[in-house]
Amino acid sequence: MKSPFPKGAWHNNPGWLSIIGLAGVLALTPQTSHQSGVIKGRVEDSSALPLPRALVSVRNAQSNLIHTTTSSDSGEFLFPALEPGEYQLKVAMPGFTDFTRDNIKLSEGGSVALRVRLDLQPAPSHLGRAGKEFSMTIERHATSQTERALIDKAEHFPCPGGRWWKDNGTESRLPVCLSSEAVDYYRSLIQGYRARPHRPVTRIEHGPRVVTAEAFYVATANFDQHRGTWTVALSLEYSQSCGNVCGLVFLKTRVVTFDEAGRLVTVLGDGEDPHYSVQ
Repeated sequence: MKSPFPKGAWHNNPGWLSIIGLAGVLALTPQTSHQSGVIKGRVEDSSALPLPRALVSVRNAQSNLIHTTTSSDSGEFLFPALEPGEYQLKVAMPGFTDFTRDNIKLSEGGSVALRVRLDLQPAPSHLGRAGKEFSMTIERHATSQTERALIDKAEHFPCPGGRWWKDNGTESRLPVCLSSEAVDYYRSLIQGYRARPHRPVTRIEHGPRVVTAEAFYVATANFDQHRGTWTVALSLEYSQSCGNVCGLVFLKTRVVTFDEAGRLVTVLGDGEDPHYSVQ
């Protein structure tokens, strides 16, 4: 059999030896690879209760590669097998303000644990819209029977403990949770002021008189196709004033999440102190 190499190639052309030697080095050199890391954590509301089905994403600052997941029923999320580097974390949940954290350093083979707390989105103020001394405005924004049914279910979810927050020394109070009971209470309160205008704000006959009292209630229902969940947001504002002597403003929210079949997932906002200010 005739040799494929030219006669005397081994002796006269040392380049062949160089090529064969290089191939041997390449064959023996192990392939280097980075050991992956992990970013994990838990999504909570301001009361440290878990937020399930929140949309969580991480973006590699070098490659711009984005990984996305949703938090579990216990609010936990996990991104395994990530390349080491710098990451940006984003968390979004209907009814809550978005969360972003930059400059998350993930070392080779490392693990980063994060605790994310989301705040309820502040409701825009509607007080003063009616332009009356004593008014109660109720708005339920529903475009289908499904939305109407879910709003009704969210409004009638029972209050845990049935406790009331009360302003010391006045007759103004606010349920710890926001439900149809709270809406009915404020409707009755406003009607009482309207029937007896300028009645005392306290039980003392000669105490400061209520000059204005106003309540605004709004309910909305929205479907998130990405998560397959319904979010019903309830918001109630109340304001009363006795001129320059005193004033009181309340804001209470309830955010209820249902799955696509209308089954309850979470009730948020209940149990929190109302946001209020006093003149």
